[in-house]
Amino acid sequence: MTNTATLTSTNAALNTPTITQTPTLTATNTWTLTPTITSTQSSTATLTFTNTPTLSPTVTNTFTITATPTITLTPTITPTFTPTGSLTATPTPNIALYLDANFFNPNIQPLGMDCRVDIGGEVKILVYSMSGQEVEKLVDQQMSPGNYRFYWDGHNVSGNIVGNGLYFIVSVQPSGRMSQKVIILK
Repeated sequence: MTNTATLTSTNAALNTPTITQTPTLTATNTWTLTPTITSTQSSTATLTFTNTPTLSPTVTNTFTITATPTITLTPTITPTFTPTGSLTATPTPNIALYLDANFFNPNIQPLGMDCRVDIGGEVKILVYSMSGQEVEKLVDQQMSPGNYRFYWDGHNVSGNIVGNGLYFIVSVQPSGRMSQKVIILK
């Protein structure tokens, strides 16, 4: 017989792994044999009528063995470390906008970028062509301070893949404006 209860502690703010302690109650059957020997003597006298009276005593011994089961419950606590959620390592950029590469081919994979928001508020990440025309608006929303990850798949507002050339990724947020260059090569 095993009873299991799980105690879980999680620090969601730090996104740390969970430490789970599982107390297990295990029942162990231990048989204790306690022999009890009972000796009973009885005497029987038989009287025979002959010239000589005869007494024949009879002695009977009875042995009784008793087995008493003993059940012992032994609690066992086993700590197990269980990671919860998925931990994704996002580097903390030392600048407000960090691109994975300064060139990419949108036919192969999107361009990843890390954005650091220092002051909460409206954050925009925009893509401009070399001529200054807005190509795509990746982000336009209220965001709290923190690190964020975004991707540009090389498409414009119309959904078409843009041509080869130089483009500017611009981050506009309450703490300031920053731009990075990227070259598209297909």
